Amino acid sequence: MIWLFLDSYHDRRTGFEFGVNPSGVKLDAQIYNDGNEDFAWDAVWDVATRVDSLGWTAEFRIPLSQLPYGRQRSHTFGFTVDRDLYRYSQRVSWPQFRQSQAGLCRSSARSTAWRISRRRGSSKQHPISSRRTCLRSATTP
Repeated sequence: MIWLFLDSYHDRRTGFEFGVNPSGVKLDAQIYNDGNEDFAWDAVWDVATRVDSLGWTAEFRIPLSQLPYGRQRSHTFGFTVDRDLYRYSQRVSWPQFRQSQAGLCRSSARSTAWRISRRRGSSKQHPISSRRTCLRSATTP
C-alpha cells in the first residue's frame, strides 16, 4: 500500500492518512494524539492506480475542502509518503519513520508553504505550488 499522511495544522499531533493498494482499494483515517487512528472518518477523495511492467503507480486527488486548516493566506502542512510492502514486512517512507520517535505525525516533513486563494464568488481553494518527488527502493522488485 501507498500512504499519504497530511498534518494540515503542522502541529505534529493530528493529521489525516490516505492509503491505496494496487487494485485501487482506498482507506482513510483521522490521526489524533499523535498515533491514534479513527477509521470512521470518511473523506471525499479520489485515487487512480495503474499497474505496468515496472510496478504500480498511484495518483491521489484530495480536495482541500476535506482538510481543516487555519484561515491564514499561507499554510505549512506536514507531509509524509509511505509504502508498505507487506509480503516482505518492509516499510519505505519519506521522510524516514524513526523508531526512536513515537507516533505517526512527529516524523512528518515540513512541506512547501501553500498560498490558499479564496476567490471572490468562489469557495474553492487552489494550491499555488506543487512538488513531484520520486521515491525508489533498491530492494523493491
